Formats: sequence, structure tokens, C-alpha cells
Amino acid sequence: MSKFDYMDNKIDFSEYRNRHSRIKLKKKNGNNQFFKNFMFIFVFVIVAIFLLNFVFARFENKTVKGDSKKSDKVVHDDEYYLNMVDSYVNKLDNKNVVDVIKSYENLGIVKCDGYINFRSEPNEKNTRSIIGLMNDGAACDILEFYSTTNKTYAKVKSGGMTGYVSNSYLVTGDEAIKIAKESIALRAIVLVDKLRMRSEPVIDTNTEIGTTSKGERYIIIDRTEEWVKIEREDEDKVSYAYLNANPSYVSIQLCLNEARTQNLKNDVVNYYNNIGVSTAKDYVNVRKTAKANGQIIGKLPGKAGCEILGESGGYYKIKSGLVTGYVSKQYLSTGKKAETLAIEYADLRAIIKIAALKVRTGPGTNYKQWTRVTKEETYIVTEQLDGWVEIEIDGGDSKNGTNKGYISTSKNYVEVRYALEQAIQYTPVSTTGKTSTSLRNKIKEFAVKYIGGKYVWGGNSLSTGVDCSGFVQQVYKNFGVKLPRVSKDQATQGVAVKSANKKVGDLVFYSNSNNVIDHVGIYIGNNQIVHAASSRTGIRISSWNYRDPVTIRNVLGNK
Repeated sequence: MSKFDYMDNKIDFSEYRNRHSRIKLKKKNGNNQFFKNFMFIFVFVIVAIFLLNFVFARFENKTVKGDSKKSDKVVHDDEYYLNMVDSYVNKLDNKNVVDVIKSYENLGIVKCDGYINFRSEPNEKNTRSIIGLMNDGAACDILEFYSTTNKTYAKVKSGGMTGYVSNSYLVTGDEAIKIAKESIALRAIVLVDKLRMRSEPVIDTNTEIGTTSKGERYIIIDRTEEWVKIEREDEDKVSYAYLNANPSYVSIQLCLNEARTQNLKNDVVNYYNNIGVSTAKDYVNVRKTAKANGQIIGKLPGKAGCEILGESGGYYKIKSGLVTGYVSKQYLSTGKKAETLAIEYADLRAIIKIAALKVRTGPGTNYKQWTRVTKEETYIVTEQLDGWVEIEIDGGDSKNGTNKGYISTSKNYVEVRYALEQAIQYTPVSTTGKTSTSLRNKIKEFAVKYIGGKYVWGGNSLSTGVDCSGFVQQVYKNFGVKLPRVSKDQATQGVAVKSANKKVGDLVFYSNSNNVIDHVGIYIGNNQIVHAASSRTGIRISSWNYRDPVTIRNVLGNK
């Protein structure tokens, strides 16, 4: 349910109202009895107080368990229940809907396809000026308007912050009031720096599905004892979650949505419950078991982040990206040290949430599409506009080894936040007999030894640095296979093969926004390539279709 219908009372709170009414009736009857027989009531009250003290003493051992970094707070079950009932009942009348709107002196409502940026200064070129975001339907108080050379901004107050938003996405007056009336809902407002979302109303590691930050607001769908069921953004096919409704953690109010903070520390550190940061120079192996000879199932890059799930001997069990396994303790920082490193290493990243997302040459659907990026890949954000972000795409025979393109942030296609690098799925292809000694397998095993190596534009040395085509040329040269120096010329070698028929050792080529081939990687099996990606990431493993391949070439023949 996306909206709360106050006029029709579609959410059934009848149980709460009936109990609330019974309590009121009981008080009224008690008052009548008091006037009829003062002395009888006096004695009755004395006895009742004695009994209630006894009952409350029994309840004092019951607590609402905390689900945040704050210490738990003792709350009497009956008192907590009645307060929640009163809260629901008192906030259902139409007068309070009007009061919510009147609480804004100059109401503005965001109207967009997704969200817009909330900035500390009216400068869209500075990504560090972004301190929050406002989703479609979010409300604010408009303080004044501010014009720059290319754009008009509104200075607003929302979500406890004062900043700037693009005026072109704000509606005011009667239209804002109309949208506000449709958007007002009973919401849980987070009061603590970090509060866990759960898939079920149970405090358990297995139920954790995310975290919320202070000031965030979520529509309440239902309530279960000391929990509230909330709407959440549709990630991982879950459209709801549970929050601990302890009054220390959330405030339940009839209100509009407002701005959410985007804070470096909150985004990076609070993303993890028990953060670990890789201190490896290049990559460290993630293994299936806590053994030195355990099967390799992934690689954790240096400066990457992970969730520490446990430990076994000299290993931590971790989860990073799509990889869950064991990493040697000597390559991970934990605790306060890891938090400090996380803030230092974090970049503003775009995390793709759909199977394939179009990349365009400019910020708009009228610009040409030149490639696509795939789900769960992350890309450095170089410019953040309203509705669009410019990203760096690894690969290219250029000085920095990067291309840039724009992707849409509408409809939750992409999550933009400060984040760390994550582990990469990687399992060496099992080989036996002749396959293990084949030229293709030898090339693969030789190439992956250089993961983490340095990217140098025009470089020809595997030890001191190479660019993408230099890496391919030097790897194949080691096995007596001669290739041209530049990727667009390498793409003329051998024969083209269909993606379904690609083999370990084939070369996968990609083009830039001008449709010119400018990048190449070596296919290593399991739908992955190894390539000299960029000056930022060096030699790394990526999905073979991390951007749209142009062609795949077999330069080894039947070998």
C-alpha cells in the first residue's frame, strides 16, 4: 500500500479504538461511582493502587529490546501499548491532516521521476555540496529563491536541514496542497544515527536487511507489538521491512516525507554492522572454507569493504558484494581503524540495480545511447545532476583509462551513495589432463597473476605498468603470440566468435561513445575478463559484459 487513506480508514485500527473506548468508559463509570459513594471509592482506590503497584512491579522486568547502537531503554508493556494506541487514534482525524499542511509557512513539494539533490550551496558541479536528497512528493519550507548563471534554486528547510534544490522540480500553491493531501501518511521518523531494518519482527542476524539513518521517514503499513511494518524502496524484491518502534528509536507522526541526509560517515560506516576494510596491496583471496588451501571463490581488492560475520582461527568470515567466504585476518582492519579507513577510501558511487541500464552521451533521453552497464556493478560518480549522474567507466586507450557517460537515477534504477569497493566473484576454472596444460589455460593463469598491477597509459611492462592493449600484448607475447599494440588494431586479428561460443583466452573488445574500439580484456571463463581497467583500479577482474562488448575475437585458433 503506497498511501494511507484517512477518509475511508482503510487500515483497520478498530481493535485499538475499541480498547481505547473501553478505557474511557471505565474512567467515566468510575467518576459516576465516585460521586455516589465517596468513601467506597476512596477505599477502592487505595486497594487498586496497592494492586497496580504489585502488577507494575511484575512488569518491570519486561523491556523493549534495543535495535540500534544506543543502549536499551526499559518501557512498561502496558504503558507502551496504550501510548501507541492513543497515537494512532488521535492522528486519524481530518483536522490533523490540515494541521500538517499549515505547519509549513511556504509549502513546496518535489515533483520528479525519482529524487532530486539537496545541496549545501547552489552549485551542481560540486558533488561534495550534496548533503541529502528529496524523493518525489517530499515537502519543504521555501525560504527564498536564488539564481545562478544557468539555473534557479530555492533555498529551503526540510528534514532538519537548510540548503538548495532546483526550483524547476518544486511546485507551490494549490498544486502543492493537493499533492500534500494525497501524500500525508502515518510515518515512522528515525531518531537515532543507525536503526536496523528487518525482514521479520525479530532481533536476529538473519533478519537484517538494511539500515536507516537519523531523520529518515517511512510510511507505516501495520504494527506488530513493539514493531512497525514500513514501506521501503524496492530493493532486492522486498517492498517492506520492520523497525523497532521503541519511542527512543522512532517517532510516529502523521506527516509528509522530507529530505534525507546524505552523510559520508553515515553512508559508509553505517552500511555495515561490523565493518572490515582490506589492507591488501592488490587483492586477497576469498575462500570457501577457513583453510589455506580452501577453494577460491572471490577476490577482495585493497581498500575494499566487507561485513565481518564471524571468525575461525586465523580467518574472518566476510560478506562483500555477492561474495561470502573467508579471508585471512592479516589482510583486514576492523573496529575504529576500519571506520577511519572507510571514510578515507570511500568514493561517491553509482550501484546499478537493474539487469542492464543505458549509458548516454549526455544527461537526457535525447542524447545517444552508446553502451549499457549491468546489475551490481559499481561506478565512480564524477558529476551528480537532478535525475542523472555522470560515471566513469573503466577501460580505454587514454591517459586515465576511463570513459564517461550519463545514467538515469529515476525509478530506483541506481543507488548513489558513498561506498567502498566490494569483492569480486572469481573461481578458477577447474582443469584436468590436457586442458590444464593447454595454451589457453596457461595464458589465463599467467594473466591473473597480475591482478592489482598498475595501469600506465602507453605502458608496456607487466611489472611497472601497462594500459589495456599493452597488457594483452605483453601477456600473449610471453607465449609467442604477436599482437598489434592498440586495441582497435588487435580487434582485426583472428576470427570473430559468438558470445555463446567464447573460450578462455579469447579477446573481448569494447567501444567508446564515438563507436571506436578503445578497450580490450582477456576472457578467463565464468563470464569474466581480466583487464588493465584504469589508473584508479589497475589490473582487475570484471564481468565480461560490464559494458556492452562490440566483438569477441579468437586469436589462438584451435589451440
